[in-house]
Amino acid sequence: MTLDRSTEVLPSPGAGATRRSRRNAAPRTDGLPALALALLPAVVAFAGIAAVLHRYGTPVPVTLGYLGYLGLAATLPGALVWRAVRGRRVSLTEDLAVGTAIGLAAQVLLAFALAPLHLSTWSWLWAPAIVVASVAVPGWRARAWRRPATPSTATWSAWVQAATVLAATVWLGATALAANPVTYVDGWGPWSRAVPVSVYVDLPFHQAIAGGVDAHYPLVYPYLYDEPLHYHLFVYEHLAAASHVAGLDLTWLLYRLAPTALLALGVVLVGVLARRLTGSAWSAPLAAAVVTASSAANVYGWTPFPFQNPGFLHFAVYRSPTQTFGLTLFLAAITAAVVLLHEGGLRRHLPLVAVFTVLAWGAGGSKSTFLPVLGAGLGLALVAALVRRDRAARVAAALLGLCVAGFGLLLVVVLGGQSGSLAITPLTTTRAFAAAQLVADPASTRHTLLITGLGLASWLCASAGVLLLARRETLRDVTFWLLLGVAGSGICACLLTTANGLSQLYFLYASWPALGILTAWGVVAATRTWPRWTRTLVPVGLLAGAALVWAVRRADGLEAPTAAPAPAFPYRAMLWPWLWLLGAALVAAALVALVVRLRRREGSAVTPVTAGLLTFAVLLAGTSLYQRTLETAHAAVSVVRDGQGPGEGYPVPRDGALAALYVRDHSGTDEVVATNAHCYGPEDACDARHFWVSGLTERRVLVEGWAYPEGFRPGLTRTSPFWDTDRYEANEAVFDDPSDAAVARLRNEWGVRWLVVDRTMGVESPELREHATLELELDDAAVYRIG
Repeated sequence: MTLDRSTEVLPSPGAGATRRSRRNAAPRTDGLPALALALLPAVVAFAGIAAVLHRYGTPVPVTLGYLGYLGLAATLPGALVWRAVRGRRVSLTEDLAVGTAIGLAAQVLLAFALAPLHLSTWSWLWAPAIVVASVAVPGWRARAWRRPATPSTATWSAWVQAATVLAATVWLGATALAANPVTYVDGWGPWSRAVPVSVYVDLPFHQAIAGGVDAHYPLVYPYLYDEPLHYHLFVYEHLAAASHVAGLDLTWLLYRLAPTALLALGVVLVGVLARRLTGSAWSAPLAAAVVTASSAANVYGWTPFPFQNPGFLHFAVYRSPTQTFGLTLFLAAITAAVVLLHEGGLRRHLPLVAVFTVLAWGAGGSKSTFLPVLGAGLGLALVAALVRRDRAARVAAALLGLCVAGFGLLLVVVLGGQSGSLAITPLTTTRAFAAAQLVADPASTRHTLLITGLGLASWLCASAGVLLLARRETLRDVTFWLLLGVAGSGICACLLTTANGLSQLYFLYASWPALGILTAWGVVAATRTWPRWTRTLVPVGLLAGAALVWAVRRADGLEAPTAAPAPAFPYRAMLWPWLWLLGAALVAAALVALVVRLRRREGSAVTPVTAGLLTFAVLLAGTSLYQRTLETAHAAVSVVRDGQGPGEGYPVPRDGALAALYVRDHSGTDEVVATNAHCYGPEDACDARHFWVSGLTERRVLVEGWAYPEGFRPGLTRTSPFWDTDRYEANEAVFDDPSDAAVARLRNEWGVRWLVVDRTMGVESPELREHATLELELDDAAVYRIG
């Protein structure tokens, strides 16, 4: 991550590009002092990230080891590719950020393609091949290795972006890292090893998939021996490659390093995309700050999240590595699409089309929600281009075709041709809102529609700056319609579909960055010809909006207006806070417009109408910053005061974890494990999301938990008994009533060679020692070897 402010600025379409470029350029200074100052924000951000990771148990050498792996295996080769195909240079930040995304996407696609040949672990070879090719090919060498202009002195924009990255990292640390503690076990330097202590239940699932994704083909759920795996799994290819190539422990990678690095990369890519769209350097930190700090605006004092908790920072950032990994590739794919739509001419930019394909398909294989949202945005851009008879229509059509083809291919190859639990059931998301459950009658369509409208208002506050884009120059830009389509399709898909665990919210999570970027674009467009000092009105307006929603919430009260189910909807209680908010914003906008009108000088670029509209939009955008600002501030205090938290409630016994690591160290990748640990909770309500044995052994388990594959069997849930009763009974017999015949059946029929006993789940029969070799015995765990 490099947070610089290059003197080269990409002008957006339309007149005035030269003037804007001159205004955005900073005075240049030469020499090492200037370079050091330009890189100082990035250095501070890196140091802060390392400090937060160290606060939550990650050794600094482990952090540096992952940073080195990313730099050599992803950033360097990816940046060389991007510099060769991107056209006009914008900044070193873009080269490195988009280059990292390209490197990640290329590696996971190559690993997936090599899986049938059992060569996935060699996917890293693409990196040195790209570096050699970039040096050997003269035309490529001139573009990729050309010495950039001396960077300008570090400015406030770079510091704002660095502060945003740090704030996001602090939030992640205090809300997720502290709640999922890990502890050091053995090893040294970058090759230290750790085990989780008490974690969110799905994290061992992700570790199990990452540990087995390169070991077996066809792919299987490692905790169910031979159950076919149909899942968006590209992030696991990245985790597996980092573990195999750099020797980094999967526990560090999954629980600490990858989510933190990917979150920081996502924040930077938001700024990169905003700068490409607007042609303005200061739009990057503005977009990054708005997107990162915003969430659904909440005007009610009686519930923290009345309309879910969307935003760039939400629980899925940590709990769903598929989402966090895919989002970085998604943002980079949109950036590549923006360059192509602006440049036009497919034949001249076929290498860039190939880069877009790699990024888009990589995002789709990471999370299946990204390609439909991107395709919808390109579809709207195509319609806009056709209406205007713009040459970008061909580009939009080609990119849309690639998205459709990629989605079809990934649906068949990665997801096995199945849509899972996704179904078209409008407004299911609305009925899950806290506001709907507290104050609405679930049988009333009118109540549901009203809650939907209020939820949309709370979400769209983050994109209030789109009001400032209703101008001819912007409406003629197809990339505006691309971004608008991404934002709108994600919201619509979220409201019109349903999936297990409210997974339809991932459509909204995919489109959320577009909302904040639209606000940044609108602010830049409105103030483009204004004096530089007027830009200070933007952060003041955002803070004023946050203060305004705080005041409205304070006045609203702390108790819900009625209990559910309610015979009548509390219209006054639900609508009045919004009317107060909008009224106050309109009054503020009118006052600013009046002041500008009275103080207007001849030739001034600040018009009363634009000033009033800017004030209104920025105030509304600021209301969406309030909740996240409080969380980030609380997170900063927690880092200093509280340290690690108690965990999220699903323990990983230390002795059991050590037993699993013993098996990992002493077994081959094809050997199979059996265990007596299957679920959490009482036997009559077994929650079968038990995965840490397969996750830490990195081996297939005959039957551990059985959650998630049951979703493809009608009538079964994660608390249903395991469907293969014969296998389950054979597994249990070895631990409860061992015999030579029972042990031989596990060995001969399923290839079981190791038995891991979690004594916190139940003590094995003493007779097991007569039929298997005791390899390791701890107070709460034991390891046996068969034959």
